[in-house]
Amino acid sequence: MNEEKKNEHLTDVKSVLGPSHTDLTALTRQRFNTQTLWELSLPSSGTHVLKPLDDVEDRLTTQATLEADARSRQQTEERHRQAAAENIKKKAPEIATSASAKPSGDSEKLSVVTLVDPTNIRKAISLLLDRSTPRGWVLVGYSGNTNNIVLLGHGFAGVDELSGHLKEDQIQYALIRLPADPVTKDIFINWVGPKVSKIQQGKKVEHLADLKSVLGPAHTDLTILTKIGFTDQKVRELSDPSSGTHILKAPDQ
Repeated sequence: MNEEKKNEHLTDVKSVLGPSHTDLTALTRQRFNTQTLWELSLPSSGTHVLKPLDDVEDRLTTQATLEADARSRQQTEERHRQAAAENIKKKAPEIATSASAKPSGDSEKLSVVTLVDPTNIRKAISLLLDRSTPRGWVLVGYSGNTNNIVLLGHGFAGVDELSGHLKEDQIQYALIRLPADPVTKDIFINWVGPKVSKIQQGKKVEHLADLKSVLGPAHTDLTILTKIGFTDQKVRELSDPSSGTHILKAPDQ
């Protein structure tokens, strides 16, 4: 009844609020946004009236909007992480690995193992643990058949990149940072390749305390025995305090 009374006012109001390209009638605030108004104002629009959605359509629209917002946030966060990683790479000091340069000759004896180029190793760890570093890894291992520990590599990606540096016939040690999801995690990894003998595994157990003291601080430590299922997500799951195990084994182990 009230709507009918006001219909006669439309001509006067249009003459004041004009000229305009078109006119719309909005009966709800649902979807009352720039995109919807633009679509309704097109000449090809089937209607120039914005009506309320029914309950089902409203829920579906809301769900779709939330999912789109979540995807957008994830994409934005990933772009920020990539930009931060690239920025760190540009500012990072030169860090020589055993594969790219000869050792400087400096060494540091710990309880059992000896760090070769300890300054270089700690430089890589410090860069990884910097507050501005969103993700990355540092990998160390043995120099030949000795107890000398050298820097094998470092990077600013995740498990996929680290996995390519792990040798099936070696025991290696890594510190990896996983990005905020919802919190940043720094994890010590003891890699035992599937081709390493039980005798070698037993000999190296006493080295773990030394390596943990260097590759840290870490929120937790994991033992990785296989590359099968070795992903960022799996590492995050195993590092959870409620995880039943902190060991990643091959399916047949």
